[in-house]
Amino acid sequence: MDGRTEWKPEEWTVMADAGRGPEGEHHPVPCARFVLSALTGEIRSGVLSALPADAHEFEPNSDTL
Repeated sequence: MDGRTEWKPEEWTVMADAGRGPEGEHHPVPCARFVLSALTGEIRSGVLSALPADAHEFEPNSDTL
Protein backbone atom coordinates (compact mmCIF):
# COMPACT_ATOMS: atom_id res chain seq x y z
CA MET A 1 0.00 0.00 0.00
CA ASP A 2 1.45 3.38 -0.98
CA GLY A 3 -0.32 5.52 1.63
CA ARG A 4 -2.42 7.47 -0.86
CA THR A 5 -5.39 5.21 -0.20
CA GLU A 6 -5.38 6.46 3.38
CA TRP A 7 -5.93 10.10 2.38
CA LYS A 8 -9.28 11.63 3.18
CA PRO A 9 -11.38 12.66 0.14
CA GLU A 10 -11.05 16.34 1.05
CA GLU A 11 -7.27 15.92 0.69
CA TRP A 12 -7.47 14.49 -2.84
CA THR A 13 -6.31 16.76 -5.63
CA VAL A 14 -7.45 16.93 -9.25
CA MET A 15 -5.88 15.43 -12.35
CA ALA A 16 -7.62 16.74 -15.48
CA ASP A 17 -7.17 14.74 -18.67
CA ALA A 18 -8.57 15.50 -22.11
CA GLY A 19 -8.91 11.82 -22.94
CA ARG A 20 -7.64 12.52 -26.46
CA GLY A 21 -3.95 12.20 -25.86
CA PRO A 22 -1.19 12.29 -23.28
CA GLU A 23 -1.99 15.79 -22.04
CA GLY A 24 -2.96 16.05 -18.41
CA GLU A 25 -2.90 18.69 -15.70
CA HIS A 26 -2.51 18.50 -11.95
CA HIS A 27 -4.44 21.04 -9.91
CA PRO A 28 -3.50 20.98 -6.21
CA VAL A 29 -7.04 21.70 -4.98
CA PRO A 30 -9.98 19.47 -3.94
CA CYS A 31 -12.56 18.54 -6.59
CA ALA A 32 -15.34 20.92 -5.52
CA ARG A 33 -12.90 23.86 -5.39
CA PHE A 34 -11.60 22.92 -8.84
CA VAL A 35 -15.08 22.79 -10.38
CA LEU A 36 -16.09 26.13 -8.85
CA SER A 37 -12.79 27.76 -9.82
CA ALA A 38 -12.95 26.42 -13.38
CA LEU A 39 -16.51 27.68 -13.81
CA THR A 40 -15.70 31.15 -12.47
CA GLY A 41 -12.34 31.51 -14.25
CA GLU A 42 -10.25 31.52 -11.07
CA ILE A 43 -8.41 28.46 -12.42
CA ARG A 44 -7.53 28.22 -16.12
CA SER A 45 -7.19 24.82 -17.71
CA GLY A 46 -5.86 23.86 -21.10
CA VAL A 47 -7.93 20.67 -20.90
CA LEU A 48 -11.12 22.62 -20.16
CA SER A 49 -10.32 25.49 -22.49
CA ALA A 50 -14.00 26.38 -23.04
CA LEU A 51 -14.27 27.54 -19.42
CA PRO A 52 -15.23 29.92 -18.07
CA ALA A 53 -18.32 30.24 -20.24
CA ASP A 54 -20.55 33.31 -20.40
CA ALA A 55 -23.51 31.21 -19.26
CA HIS A 56 -23.78 27.82 -17.60
CA GLU A 57 -26.58 25.39 -18.31
CA PHE A 58 -27.67 22.04 -16.94
CA GLU A 59 -28.72 19.48 -19.52
CA PRO A 60 -30.31 16.34 -18.08
CA ASN A 61 -29.29 13.02 -19.61
CA SER A 62 -32.81 12.57 -20.94
CA ASP A 63 -32.23 15.61 -23.20
CA THR A 64 -28.85 14.33 -24.37
CA LEU A 65 -29.66 10.67 -24.97
